[in-house]
Amino acid sequence: MQIITLITDAGVYTKELFLEKKTRLPLFIILLYFIYPLFLGYIVEIYRGKISWQSDNPFAFATGAKTLGRLFYDGIRAFIIQILYATPIALVLGPIVVTIIFGESDPIDTVGSGIFGLPDGAIIFIGVLAGLFIFLYTILIAFSLPIGLARFAHTGKMLDAFRFLSIFRHITRIGWISYLLSIGILLLIIGGTEYLLMQIPQIGWILVIIATPILVVFAARYSALIYESVPEE
Repeated sequence: MQIITLITDAGVYTKELFLEKKTRLPLFIILLYFIYPLFLGYIVEIYRGKISWQSDNPFAFATGAKTLGRLFYDGIRAFIIQILYATPIALVLGPIVVTIIFGESDPIDTVGSGIFGLPDGAIIFIGVLAGLFIFLYTILIAFSLPIGLARFAHTGKMLDAFRFLSIFRHITRIGWISYLLSIGILLLIIGGTEYLLMQIPQIGWILVIIATPILVVFAARYSALIYESVPEE
């Protein structure tokens, strides 16, 4: 699995997807920010490798026409998968954030009083553990979710997105070093692009809004190519 090939193929796919059909970018922008599940339905199709950039019909795919209802249904399921992946972080941060918002002015005193009046040292220790958990779990999500979504897209079964042993076996067949490096570079591309756009005065945030669906499509195709680089179980 050559990283340059991944970047090139995903880039060509993304370019042709948007340039060959000019209405697709405004369509994806609207869907991303206002009808997110429908946008995710398109992303699921990209993970399946089925979306056709050459069609005059923005709702047509290589395997034939898909109804909006089907796209929305797939998008809802993908959205639920994303939420479930992020739930452990919400469970850790939620009580702390709520306590700070509705508590006293001093954050440490506020959290301490909200956790059975624990001393400041204990609260700081718990905070460090929580921060470490969030950091490590975020890394786990970043490296597991692409394969999880690809498995769901290919099988149509939500549970396959959470079969972590199967996900790790698939990554093993790809090669852990190769996979981690590939995903790391993808994160750098996305993060670097958004950072550079945000440095443009006054219009940077607008450019990020416009570029986000393009970056999501690129990431989906890039991840799909990684997944398809080795046979499924």
